[in-house]
Amino acid sequence: MKRYISVLLTVAAASLMFTGCYNPQLNEFPFVCGGKPGAGECPDGYSCYGGHCLEQPPECWQDNYFAIGVGGKSDVNLEPNNLPTQAVLLPCGDIDYSQTCPHRYVDENNADEVKQYSQNLTGLAICPAGDYDFYGFWMGPCDIIVIDMLYNTNNQMGRDLDMEILMPITQPDGSIKYDNPQGDVISSTTTDNEDLRFQAQAPGWYYLWVHGRDKDPETGDMNAYALQYYFIQGSMDNNGSCIDPAQVAQ
Repeated sequence: MKRYISVLLTVAAASLMFTGCYNPQLNEFPFVCGGKPGAGECPDGYSCYGGHCLEQPPECWQDNYFAIGVGGKSDVNLEPNNLPTQAVLLPCGDIDYSQTCPHRYVDENNADEVKQYSQNLTGLAICPAGDYDFYGFWMGPCDIIVIDMLYNTNNQMGRDLDMEILMPITQPDGSIKYDNPQGDVISSTTTDNEDLRFQAQAPGWYYLWVHGRDKDPETGDMNAYALQYYFIQGSMDNNGSCIDPAQVAQ
């Protein structure tokens, strides 16, 4: 099911706070470990698997657990990316993209151009249960990102994934919360694949959050997935309001 959502950047009342603490007695979540800021060492009796402190490798780490050639550790070189502060930078998502990605922006009306310059990340996985994957990208004023998350449930329970976009909001006390700019900047279906179309009114860093539909650390959804996406350069009308070319064409 295809679902595109175009929104302007506003701050919703609902917000999420992410922490990186792990204490087996307190059973806090997410349990983040590894070699990035905010990730610590596992306590005695635990080892770090894909950014999570666990007593033994998760079952989903088996080769070909999700599909031929794809197991839960296929993206272990990107882990831990369980927190926004550990987000993997999306290719062509850097603020200084002119040298590394001269074709960052595409003309959406040119199918050949979209096909040629769309970015692809494959071999990704939400594993173990309750895993979070964060990806960061810079957006100029009114820029648009169109994202497809591709996965296959194979009609199995516990394989449904969702994605949403967050941004850092500085609080009065100087702390940072990662909020959903608007309540519907999320793709959550019960079928294979998810799609998002997001337009930013303000420039800044944004974060794609991929997670299981059920985020429970014991029973949550897990699956392999791939990301396909492209950027459209922002434009404004005479009143300074953002223009979405797809809406103008309708």
